[in-house]
Amino acid sequence: MIAFDGALLDSWVYVVFPAGVPNGHDFVASKYFGFTRYELTGYFSGRLVNFYGWAAAQNGVHEDSPIGGEQEGDRQARYAEFCVEDWCYRPDPDPVRHKQVMSPSEVAADRAEYAQIVTEMRRAGAKRCGNPQQGHRSGKPETQL
Repeated sequence: MIAFDGALLDSWVYVVFPAGVPNGHDFVASKYFGFTRYELTGYFSGRLVNFYGWAAAQNGVHEDSPIGGEQEGDRQARYAEFCVEDWCYRPDPDPVRHKQVMSPSEVAADRAEYAQIVTEMRRAGAKRCGNPQQGHRSGKPETQL
């Protein structure tokens, strides 16, 4: 790991969704039910922030003192801040993790849960990305959820 001016140079970033832009962090649970690709448009602010700086910028949460514990080093690590101006999503055309070990009823329940999360994204104002025929990492065209 390389450090510059006390900050880690890494592929990690803290992503901030400002007021007026649907907060993509609200849909983090989608990763448990399918592979959703998010395409973000925005800019790097030039700031290097730790968890506390990100929480203040994203959620207005200001910690009076560090939380502590074994994760404190991770919370103190500083990463680039990326400010989102707009974003869209590409839903998974076959949204079920670990299909080979799930019963048909579990697969159906996970697909229903994933569809609900995608519906919540749309209700929040998130947009589906461009042409669904562009496909997905699986090589299959996307299906409308």
